[in-house]
Amino acid sequence: MRFRIGHVSKALTSAGVGVLREQAKLNLEAEIQTYVPSYPKKPWPVTLRGLMGHMAGLKHYSGEEADVPSEHCARAADAVPEFAADPLLFEPSTQYGYSTYGWVLVSAAVEGAAGEPFFSFMRSRVFTPLGMTDTMPDSVIEPIADRVTFYFPRFSGDNAFGHELAKTVDYSCFAGAGAFLSTPSDLVTFGIAMNSGTLLEPATVKMLQTPQSLTSGKDIEYGLGWTIETVELAGASARLVSDASRSLLGASASFLTFPERGLVVAVTSNTSYAGTRAIAMGIAQVFAEQLERTAR
Repeated sequence: MRFRIGHVSKALTSAGVGVLREQAKLNLEAEIQTYVPSYPKKPWPVTLRGLMGHMAGLKHYSGEEADVPSEHCARAADAVPEFAADPLLFEPSTQYGYSTYGWVLVSAAVEGAAGEPFFSFMRSRVFTPLGMTDTMPDSVIEPIADRVTFYFPRFSGDNAFGHELAKTVDYSCFAGAGAFLSTPSDLVTFGIAMNSGTLLEPATVKMLQTPQSLTSGKDIEYGLGWTIETVELAGASARLVSDASRSLLGASASFLTFPERGLVVAVTSNTSYAGTRAIAMGIAQVFAEQLERTAR
């Protein structure tokens, strides 16, 4: 079954950026207008790196009903006018501010650099080469086989009170920021490919998964499409490179990779605000402990 993976889509889009960078078609330090001319200049330069690291100052999708996309977007660039006129919330690289709209702009940059629609590029250059046959953009204008039914907590975002059917929403305008459907198996396939150098060169993966720094010199726990943190796994510290989503209608997902341990875990749910991270971490612990016993 295909689930909405919400913000986990950013990890997939990050890989798309990596593919184009290795082809010298994208420069992370270039101003975004190089690839998306329709996005107006701001008081400060907005770069692809700043957008990917959530340091560019763009606003975030609020999660409120009024902020849910109401149109269908065939191309990522179609969504840019929705937020293009909004002022930046801060000078780029001075703060960290999570932004779904920033990653919509990243998707439009991928589209501009590739010279083809964003979803078409991701299918041909990322999903098909890896055999990710169940990963595709969500759509309300065409039938999709094996797509789950989406639910939302009945009261206050708390699943303890039961669920109701989620409203029909077209997330296509979120593009690579949150519009993909996928399966845990496809996500694990993707994670293994990232860790093994199957899709991208190891140096590219390292760049995408290295914490970014603010102008103050402070490091943030975010790379270029990935959250980076240290957790305890099987009694020892482990680097966790991950992505997660809880707030999109009918979707919760946790995608965990432990590159040095060779572990990738993906858990998806068809209801918002489900506790997928606790389940994913529990699975990772079981496998890590088994590996530790085997090593001994």
